[in-house]
Amino acid sequence: MAKTQELQASSRPPRERRMRLHHLIKEQSFPNCTSAPPDLTANAPDESWTQPRSLLLRSARLMRESLTDAYFPRRLSSLSFKESEFQAAMDIFGDAILKDANPRRARAELDELAKIEASDGKPKEKCAAAWTIITGETKS
Repeated sequence: MAKTQELQASSRPPRERRMRLHHLIKEQSFPNCTSAPPDLTANAPDESWTQPRSLLLRSARLMRESLTDAYFPRRLSSLSFKESEFQAAMDIFGDAILKDANPRRARAELDELAKIEASDGKPKEKCAAAWTIITGETKS
């Protein structure tokens, strides 16, 4: 079905496709994209902190799961890189857990991250809490 639609779309005359595209742009049917970085200042609205919160929490969780999940290395076995290479590539924040790869500490921090994520706090507060875990400023 998708192939049929694709063929039909490509068989339209270029002028018709151009006019349809022009109409879509004129009607603003495309989402507006911005290349401006989010406002992460002290006075920034809460919604500015939701993407950084997700990134911090997911990155921290991934690093700790790589140390606590017994099956994690098996997931990488069919790939062309090793677990250490995976961790180095995915360590975008210089996570302190990789300097001291302690599975017990990683498990405790995973529990703490789950509490942070489930809490009713503001996204900015969750970012700060996740950041203290990532940087190792607080020992669990």
